[in-house]
Formats: sequence, C-alpha cells, structure tokens
Amino acid sequence: FNKNGKNLISLKKELETKEGIERLAIIDKMAENLDTSYRYLIRDLLAEIPELDPENTTGLNTKYKMNFAYEQALDEFAKGNVQGAIEIFVETAQTEGIPAIDAQEAYQTAAYLAANSGASDELIVAYLEKAIEAMPDSDAVPGIKQTIEMIMSSVEASETESNEVEDAE
Repeated sequence: FNKNGKNLISLKKELETKEGIERLAIIDKMAENLDTSYRYLIRDLLAEIPELDPENTTGLNTKYKMNFAYEQALDEFAKGNVQGAIEIFVETAQTEGIPAIDAQEAYQTAAYLAANSGASDELIVAYLEKAIEAMPDSDAVPGIKQTIEMIMSSVEASETESNEVEDAE
C-alpha cells in the first residue's frame, strides 16, 4: 500500500506538469495503481478521458467505460430512473472494443438492476444469457448459469402452482 501511495503521489506531481492529451497516460497509470473499488477517488481525472480523447485514439475510453457507466448509472438511479441506469449498462456492454469481461459485468449489472426493479424474468434471463455470450470462458459463467436455473425453476414452480389453482377451481 505504501509503495502504491508513493507512486500515486509521484504521478500526481507529474500530472500537474502535463496538459491536454499528455495527461491521459498519467491518469491511466494512476488508475492502474488503484484497486478498481477505489477508482471513484479519481473520478474527476477519469472524466477527463472522454473530453481529452473523444475519438478514443488512446483506447482509454473503452478501457474505463465501466467506470463511466457506474458514474452515469448512479446518477440515473439517484433520480429514480432505474430503467435509464439499466440502459446505460446495456449500451456499455454493446460498446465496440470494450473488454469482454467488462461487457459481461455490464450485462450482469443490468440483470441485477432489472431484477430489483420488477422486470420480467424473461428480460433478466436474456441479460444473463448475453453476459455468458460476452465471455463464455470466464470464471463467472457457472454462477450466472446457476442464477438462470434458479430463475427458471422459480418460473416453472409458479406456473405449476397457477395451473393447480386453476384445476382446483
């Protein structure tokens, strides 16, 4: 931790001497020195990426697309626009050049938000299936498949119960 802290301080000092697109390499190094769960601490710097490189010549727009998605989705969620937050993750997952692991995470997050917003089981399963398609060989796939199976079992149980009630009437 101390080594990373010293490195971040050094990078911050170097960043102060740079302007324009030259800042991006340093911002990227700073982000690399932070665990992803702490990247929110430099969100103001990450927000410079799309502004300084709108054509994505550095590739950093796609590299940090999930960071941008979480920021935007949190804003939408705070406004009560859950559907807007879901759409941000779906659009992120469909971004050309996004790393497969990020596309998978984006679809999983969309499924999670959809499940918590009362969306249909079919939509939730569709997002989860797209998560598998995004990166079929990831370590997350068994868990995703298990979630799909649980949802489908729940749907089947509800249908069976509904049919039994109808037959009893």
